[in-house]
Amino acid sequence: MPFTKSSGLTGGSRHYTGEKQPNRKKGSKRAGLPTRLTRGQVADKSEAAAKKTAERRAVADAERAERARQATLRMETSGAGEADDAGWVDIDMDDVMETLGTEQDARDREQQEEARALVQQMMANLQRKDIRDRSNRVQKVINGFRRHREPMTTAFLDWRADPNTRDSPWAQPWTPQEWDQELSVHVVDIFGTQQMTIPMKSGHSQAACFVRMGLFPCTVQVINTVITVRTLELYRNLFLCCPRVGVQAFCSALSDLHFIPRNHNLDALFRTALDAYLDIRANADRRAAAALGRDTPNWRIRNTCPPCQYPLEGEAPLEPGMEVTLDGNNSAKRLDVGSRQTRDDDRKAPGDFYLSRDAVDIWAKENIELLKLEYYRELQSANYAPGAEPHCPDERWKNMQGESDGTGPAGI
Repeated sequence: MPFTKSSGLTGGSRHYTGEKQPNRKKGSKRAGLPTRLTRGQVADKSEAAAKKTAERRAVADAERAERARQATLRMETSGAGEADDAGWVDIDMDDVMETLGTEQDARDREQQEEARALVQQMMANLQRKDIRDRSNRVQKVINGFRRHREPMTTAFLDWRADPNTRDSPWAQPWTPQEWDQELSVHVVDIFGTQQMTIPMKSGHSQAACFVRMGLFPCTVQVINTVITVRTLELYRNLFLCCPRVGVQAFCSALSDLHFIPRNHNLDALFRTALDAYLDIRANADRRAAAALGRDTPNWRIRNTCPPCQYPLEGEAPLEPGMEVTLDGNNSAKRLDVGSRQTRDDDRKAPGDFYLSRDAVDIWAKENIELLKLEYYRELQSANYAPGAEPHCPDERWKNMQGESDGTGPAGI
């Protein structure tokens, strides 16, 4: 195997010029593939090599200075510079030091090239392992839209209140006054798509500017695709009429209407824009409820009068007032939750239709004894006494007695 040799302060080194190094003996510590190092190990080795090079250079400088001192001492003791019969001649020490310095610089450059080649070889064998799981990707998108929720809600209400823009086609968007920049985006509508240049005003939220034009962005960082409000509203109404209509089927229908191949990325973009659109609508409803004074806790149940609770004139008060049967959903409780990989999402259902998890956990099995104790205290403090037998003139109301015994009535 052909190779070349190079010399240095630490001895000669051998460089193989062929494509493959010769096989090493069995049991050699460096046999097999080269060891792959991390970036930190490579940096440590580079720092150690630089330190050793500096130490060797310092030793060489000290040796060179010592040799020069010895030569000067010999010249002084032998009477150099004077003509005598011993044959001594004068030596120019500047030339000697220059020659020694040139040789040392050449050795230093050679060692630096060797170290650079070693580092490049180790970096070529280094592979970076991506340990990110992107579990917070959804949460980052949610946080981005949440920061722009209020200006986007205001822009959406302005767009709905403006008769010149709410019914205009998406090809004629609202143009802001004193606009000073333009942004090219891909607009997705019901019956077509188009690359448009939208005027913008610097210093304002780009997402809010798009919403003011009837266009919802799919992100708030780098906006490249927007979806018209009427497209999102169409899917919302379709879903309310038939919840089985999914985003994937709707986007496939849009692709067929646009005569373009189906793009799976459109599904993800549409879901993001739809979530932002529903959040803006819910925020607008909260503003309206606050303006009407309907944002107090439990306002809906306090101001709702179901027909089954209408009392009749002269009717005897019932005790309890109403009997209901609740399904404990025991069949779903028997299902074991398997292993799964979830993504962070701290969103909650808007409105007061759904109870929070903290409110439901109060009625957990672990707290049943505390609930019983509180219930008994309420009965004792209220001096509860059973009322008279309720008047049931119709025998049909008594036919549910058997079903009530089987399902377990609950008094309210």
